[in-house]
Amino acid sequence: MMGPPGVAGLRGGDDTDPKESVLSEPPATALLRHAVPGEPDHFDWLAELPLPPRPTTDPEATVATFRLVRRLDRVPPGSSIAGERIDDHRRFYLTLEAPRELSGGRGRVEPQCRGRVAACCEVREGWDIELEWDDSSKPLRRQRLRIEGEKGDRVRITALEPRFPRLSEAPT
Repeated sequence: MMGPPGVAGLRGGDDTDPKESVLSEPPATALLRHAVPGEPDHFDWLAELPLPPRPTTDPEATVATFRLVRRLDRVPPGSSIAGERIDDHRRFYLTLEAPRELSGGRGRVEPQCRGRVAACCEVREGWDIELEWDDSSKPLRRQRLRIEGEKGDRVRITALEPRFPRLSEAPT
């Protein structure tokens, strides 16, 4: 089965065995607060994921991007948020370290957190993704997500329990 037109590739096939990739050099992920004049703030989640690219006139825009109303890194396991796949962004935004005014009246973006895509697995419902958020004041925070395509460009992102606890969190 294919996902709806706007999120083609977010829904896996009928395979019973998921296609998983645990990466030796994990791709990057970032969360930006985006303030647009006259609109409520939202968050842009960027992640180097193996999703089909969006049509674009910018050949450097290759990073999958989703518009969210809440911070993704703070969604607790068992909870979901709605999102929208928007145009791919340039890799530059994955390493943004300070707020930046955007050209053309598109507002301002401010980095919230960055991290890595530790694993990505295509499943029947969409994609299971394991992220490691990097917060310099704390140990890496792991988060496991499922992205499911809905109507058009809409997606549902559900936080799942991590598959394995960090060694420091394992019972002794």
